[in-house]
Amino acid sequence: MRALTCWLLLAASLSAQEAQVRLELGLRMRAFEQAWEETSSTAALKRSVMLVEGAASAYLQGNYGAVARQLEDAWFELRSAAAPTAAERYLAALTLRPAAMLADAARERLVVRVDAMHDVPPPESAEDWVLELALGKAGETRRVRLRLDGMLPAELELPLRGLPPGDHELALELRQGGVLRLRRARVVSLAARVDERLDALEEASAALQEDRGATSAVLTLARETALLRGLREGEPYETPVLANARLAAAERLAERLVAGDGGLALGPGDHALVLATASGPAPIRLSLPLVAVAVAGDGAARPVLFALHGAGGSENMFFEGYGAGKLVDLCAERGWILVATRARNFAAPPDVPAILQALAPICAVDSGRVYLLGHSLGAAHALALVSARPELYAGVAAIAGGANFRPDPQLAKTAFFVATGEFDFARRGALALYRSLQEGGFARVRLRDLEGLGHMLVVPELLAEALDWIGGPPPAR
Repeated sequence: MRALTCWLLLAASLSAQEAQVRLELGLRMRAFEQAWEETSSTAALKRSVMLVEGAASAYLQGNYGAVARQLEDAWFELRSAAAPTAAERYLAALTLRPAAMLADAARERLVVRVDAMHDVPPPESAEDWVLELALGKAGETRRVRLRLDGMLPAELELPLRGLPPGDHELALELRQGGVLRLRRARVVSLAARVDERLDALEEASAALQEDRGATSAVLTLARETALLRGLREGEPYETPVLANARLAAAERLAERLVAGDGGLALGPGDHALVLATASGPAPIRLSLPLVAVAVAGDGAARPVLFALHGAGGSENMFFEGYGAGKLVDLCAERGWILVATRARNFAAPPDVPAILQALAPICAVDSGRVYLLGHSLGAAHALALVSARPELYAGVAAIAGGANFRPDPQLAKTAFFVATGEFDFARRGALALYRSLQEGGFARVRLRDLEGLGHMLVVPELLAEALDWIGGPPPAR
């Protein structure tokens, strides 16, 4: 079983530097997407669009400093018509890397390394500005001041004494004259007896691998254990993790498995799993609506949507990004199961048929209402999947991606939703896909080509419309 553990360590994590970059960029994109949803100024929205398009292009080129800078600028455009101050630009560029993202609650101090994602000059005059690093929750916060002199990287020590176990916010806060002007936060977790508990989890996980083999429950426990150990040792993960809650959940899973229960007992909500499939372990994010939590055969079968990320993404993208996780709520409104997959590589889509089969013991799926939704590379993967198994899918949404496509006659009843935007660099391929579908004589085809939007922002704008077209709107309330 050593090979299984090694695979999980490789598949569940990037290098520490790559994960830190993805975390920082993801936090910036999420802040922008939240501001986008809250902004009513047409002028501000227009100004921000090209900055986000530039960020998408820079990401594909590997210029991550430029990505961060353009996302920060796009957020500032939405926040206010007034130009940000030098102090605000300085804070927005900063990164935080704690010595542990899962620390022992009995620990006295936590070291946090502060650096910048890109070159940014410190403010020339900072007499009335205060920049602080804060950890905790309302009423239980520890603070330390950071100099605004540009001497980076810097290491700060945050006192922990008295903070209770839990999932806390680690935030940079910028104040002027005592007024909070800007705040950037992420998660740091504290847990009681964390090393003792992780050691016990690792021991249980190794024994279960030897005894049970690669079941979905055992794979999931092994992956969670590896993730938590990495967070304990200061290895970043690409998205914020409520590690205190995840540690307790992993312990409950291990306890059930050791007691002889062989399956995953999942309630409604968000679950990070590794499924045992015919083609190997498959990492997924799964969202179960309340009506789908019954084991197959004991409850009403529900539609399922498989969400396929773009290049450089992962199963976390549709849960954390593309509109700050908007798709999760849209599926819940409809009573749909949502499965976000991870591409096996650039050329190979996830093995959705195998994942669908592995879901059978977990939730009841309506085999006549299986849908695909993909963005960019994920759109190409969705087309490859529906070409390989045309009888399996009732609807396909291809957003900001696609190319010439030879539809199979078996797809005559399949609904296709094709979407692009004026500034989408994949627009030509999306339009070629639409023409191919039209020429194939398919009646259930819709194209949306949005003015003023590009490769990234077209996704959250059209998610609801895409689901309505391929599977129907949510029930009336």
